[in-house]
Amino acid sequence: MKSIVWVLLLAAAGAAVPQEHRSPTPRAEVSLLRQFEGEWDALSQVVGMSDRESHETNGRETARMGVGGLWLCIEFHGDIDDTPFEARGQMGYDPMTRKYVMSWVDSVSPRMKVAEGWADSSGKVFTLRSECRDPLTEHCVRETLVLEIRDRDHRTLRATVRSREGDERQTMQILYTRRK
Repeated sequence: MKSIVWVLLLAAAGAAVPQEHRSPTPRAEVSLLRQFEGEWDALSQVVGMSDRESHETNGRETARMGVGGLWLCIEFHGDIDDTPFEARGQMGYDPMTRKYVMSWVDSVSPRMKVAEGWADSSGKVFTLRSECRDPLTEHCVRETLVLEIRDRDHRTLRATVRSREGDERQTMQILYTRRK
């Protein structure tokens, strides 16, 4: 009896596996992410609760299309208060939700950030939203990331958070310059 059950389970599992695997073709929306590819110098302006807590740091970002051409794979290295900082991110397009999606992990937070959003009609401004914890207050907030391609060699990222009470403040801005 056990043998028959195993045979049936294996047959059912085999029926669910496609006979021929085809990788998806990147959609037109994914091609907009190619604008972010390259080696970038980054000047980060981190905004604290007061002017005394605000500071600037330098970093370097490498962004390449990978994973079958479906994902922008990001690697960031820098320093925060003389402490090494590193991060990894992925950004792609989800055809089911018709939204851009991003995940982000870094060396200062034990939490993964997941965001989703859209590109404007020019294809130069991407707005992504997530719910996360504000690192200064530890309260749950809504974060908005605006990534803007200014020209071939310059782009920006602005982050703002909105508290449950509706207060909004900028937490960070990164100015990117393509490395020559």
